[in-house]
Amino acid sequence: MIKTAKSLTRSYFRKLLVSLVYLFGRLINPKLKIVNKKLFITEFKKSSKLVVVAPGLSLSDLNNQDISQLEKQDIFYINYSFLNKVIKANNFIIEPHDYIGLYSDLLKDKKIKGNNIFIKGYSSPSRFWMTLNAIKQLSKTQNHIFLMDDLYSMDFDTNNDFNSIYTKYFEEAKNKQGFLVYGPSLFYVISFAFMCDYEQLILLGFDFDNKYIYCEDLNDGLEYFSYLCSVNSEHTIEPDRETIDALKWSKEYFKKRNKSLVFYKCRGPLSII
Repeated sequence: MIKTAKSLTRSYFRKLLVSLVYLFGRLINPKLKIVNKKLFITEFKKSSKLVVVAPGLSLSDLNNQDISQLEKQDIFYINYSFLNKVIKANNFIIEPHDYIGLYSDLLKDKKIKGNNIFIKGYSSPSRFWMTLNAIKQLSKTQNHIFLMDDLYSMDFDTNNDFNSIYTKYFEEAKNKQGFLVYGPSLFYVISFAFMCDYEQLILLGFDFDNKYIYCEDLNDGLEYFSYLCSVNSEHTIEPDRETIDALKWSKEYFKKRNKSLVFYKCRGPLSII
């Protein structure tokens, strides 16, 4: 009973914080909207398959036929994958971060406009001002800015482990409108695809143990593509055993619900899941 009370308190606090971010965000960008499951399905979902593009170098393994088929689906860029020259998308998922100014400058330099940018993972006190700055910077890019309806594991009762959190979230999907923020962005898009009832989630460029496109803070006007946004192995992340097990569990869970999760031509450990 105590746990339920704490959960409700956290949930109310989260809603209050989201309302404040939205209120101040609207002062910066009057067209700002909060997107929940119902709104996304109604206004943005166009196909039965969701393609999410990460900045791994395995994107170069896609052939023309792959690209032609994939671009017919709903496609999202994550992080700096919009810098790739292989596959196009008009939806972006990002989190507020320190280099949002560089991110926005890159969008402007590449003349990327008229697209949808969805901001997730913002509804915590430590990210309040960072999120408002992200809204401000991104609003200068002539793209459409949205706040995702964030939901955190602490907002509902569950044991603090991956399987129990996602099992409870998926089982209650019909009754929830928010999108779960728990763990790496990869798991966010997995739960997002499930919530929005996509039949298949296709993940591209999630290589982990290979080099990928990485961008750093602007420094003395250096050329973006010669240094700041280069193939960089220093920041490579290798998934631990728990992450691999969680991905295997997710793929099996999708299968049991007549959905599929595909790591398409990804390099590294995800290629064998």
